[in-house]
Amino acid sequence: MAELIQVGKQLELTLPRSVREELGIREGVFLEVQVRNGEAVLRPQKITDKGQGWFWTAGWQQSEKEAEADIKSSRLQRFADPSKAVNFLKKESKRKSAKNNKEAEADIKGNRLQKFADPSKAVNILKKESTRKLAKNNKEAEADVKGNRLQKFADPSKAVNILKKESKKKSAKNKKEVK
Repeated sequence: MAELIQVGKQLELTLPRSVREELGIREGVFLEVQVRNGEAVLRPQKITDKGQGWFWTAGWQQSEKEAEADIKSSRLQRFADPSKAVNFLKKESKRKSAKNNKEAEADIKGNRLQKFADPSKAVNILKKESTRKLAKNNKEAEADVKGNRLQKFADPSKAVNILKKESKKKSAKNKKEVK
């Protein structure tokens, strides 16, 4: 619906309430102005402080979604003090790094490597593989939720012990599959 507005004395425009409400425009909002085919086009813009730009990257937003999902499904770890949390994170980082190194060594030994003249092809394959692995993990998690194969623990150390055992079982299974 078109509405007629008048330019004010200091060349100011007042947007009709219906337009402001529909677009979520309020005092202080920035609008991008473009001239297209002899018409002025206004678009609301979200301005992000340069120091906070990292937060809005796709990777960080994906991590935020994963963290929210962990919180909703009670996949949490509680610590009595910050030093225990830091130690846990260091151990997890070393464990994941060791796992990735073992996988890379297996790829080298099994000659499961590809050479690329164009790096963008390698990047595309890595993206597809990462997406495939993420989808597989999500399907497994959904199956656990649907099949009610979840356990609740009053003591986090019991959950950690079970996770360690499960991890060892999966590692042994993966080693058999590789051979």
